[in-house]
Amino acid sequence: MKKYLRFISITMMLLIIINLSNFSSLARPITFNDMDITLAKVVEVISGEAIKVIEEDSNSNKTVKLIKMIGIDTDSSTEAMEYTYNRLLGKRVMLLPDSKDSTFDKLEGWSYKYVYLLSSKSLSEELLELGLANLNDSYNQAEQYSDLDKAMLKAKEEKKGIWENYNNKNATIGVNINTATYTDLVDVLEDTTSSMAYSIVNYRKYNPFNSVEEIKFCNTAFTKEWFDKNRNKMSVISNISTASFEELKSLFNDTELGDKMAKNIVEYRLYNLINSLYEVRRIPGMYHNYSKIEEFIALKPVNDYVEKEIKVVNLNTASIKQIRRTCFFSVNRADQIVKERNNQKYIIKSLGELEKKGYISRYEINRYSDNFSLLTNINTAKEYELESLFGFIDIKEETRDNIVKSIVDNRPYTAKSEVKSIMTSAYYDKLKLYIYAVDSEIPEYININITDRYNAVELFNMNEKEAEKYLKNRIRYTFSKNINFDYADYVSDFSLFTNLNTASRYELENIYGRVWKDSKYQYVRIPKEIIDDIISFREDQPFCSLDEVSEIFTEHKQKTIYNNIKDYLVFY
Repeated sequence: MKKYLRFISITMMLLIIINLSNFSSLARPITFNDMDITLAKVVEVISGEAIKVIEEDSNSNKTVKLIKMIGIDTDSSTEAMEYTYNRLLGKRVMLLPDSKDSTFDKLEGWSYKYVYLLSSKSLSEELLELGLANLNDSYNQAEQYSDLDKAMLKAKEEKKGIWENYNNKNATIGVNINTATYTDLVDVLEDTTSSMAYSIVNYRKYNPFNSVEEIKFCNTAFTKEWFDKNRNKMSVISNISTASFEELKSLFNDTELGDKMAKNIVEYRLYNLINSLYEVRRIPGMYHNYSKIEEFIALKPVNDYVEKEIKVVNLNTASIKQIRRTCFFSVNRADQIVKERNNQKYIIKSLGELEKKGYISRYEINRYSDNFSLLTNINTAKEYELESLFGFIDIKEETRDNIVKSIVDNRPYTAKSEVKSIMTSAYYDKLKLYIYAVDSEIPEYININITDRYNAVELFNMNEKEAEKYLKNRIRYTFSKNINFDYADYVSDFSLFTNLNTASRYELENIYGRVWKDSKYQYVRIPKEIIDDIISFREDQPFCSLDEVSEIFTEHKQKTIYNNIKDYLVFY
């Protein structure tokens, strides 16, 4: 077909040179050999790949037609629409059909054409070369498919437009991991087994994914390598205005229904701007299916999912009854957690710590992590969480409820001490270790199992008696009941396990490995380069396995330090 394009371009130029001001000057549609090539005027740009034109036949009869450009999908891109608008609106174009037209998956009322404007390249090819469109595989029988594919590959190589951050194949194909079927997950996400797909579905059953990074906590099969391949293919909230066909399809957790509804949404978007989520209900077939997707859609790019109604309790203060109302823990399980924290008023610093102690499984952490806090933000916590702060205090329910109401009514706070006047000094003194108002009040911990003990004594300003107890042996502690010194004055300053995904630089800088050096054991601080790499890694994605940590230490030839500290590292 392209052998005719030079001739076609020359013809178009001649037409413009003689300044044809309207379609009546054309004796008939221009055709070449057996191809039905027509001239038309673009009167509206609907999207990057969709336009409205006026065609005129040899009898000067004008016909309004809706044209879809063959071979591409611009996913409602604003940039693509602007390009097509500036390039075509109000101009005459040539429309070329494709002999394989019958193989296309068509929308009713639309004509499928190649659109040309004084160029040997169609608009489809231009948009692909600029990285403003993706090649639509449903046109794989089209005559120009191979040329369009080359145009897209060129954009990828030059990292243009949507391919600017491209590092994997099919990056624009998406699935919503909160709703996709097993089949969609396996088909779209690279190197994903049925077992991995099952773990995704099982995880989200009780605890929807708040971010795509959270998928790494499903199980250890979701490695850094796997995540890097698939991160651009996943969402937890779908932008209903721009989501790809594949992502829309994945919203309905039903392959047949998803295919039907995705087509309806795409067609609706061609004619309508969606200004509110309420309008989504107007899409054909959506009325009875909207409730299935309402929780996981938005009208703008959203990276994080926030569950609307969820009960949260502070595990460091809640009563056994409050804990069990929030999750399905047995009385014995809840009692173990309460006893651990009640020992010398110990403060649990991470959920990973409870897993290490055998009080909670990884599965339960995945299921209930959104239901637990260990430190309560008095500016954002809901009433149920605020009530749980009083779980270990002997207080009348009416008094508690009045205090909670006053805390909520007097927000915001710039310091946690501002609630002292609301709850009285007696209650505040009991709760102050478990609350904060601003980030600067979040404590930083020194892990007493993996630090230089003399350094810890100095930082804690330990008295001589307790320092002697702490220093005289090399015991490492898993349970608070085994700690052999009185830590009441330091309880908010130390931890037994370090959460690598949340630890501050200060906490990381105070991790030491005890290694054999110069004929004696010495404490060696983690090198700055390793700390930088840990922070850089978790800014990109969370740690979820010791293998990922080991790789960093091995790269810096510090495996001995890693082996000395690994048992006291956690990831949640």
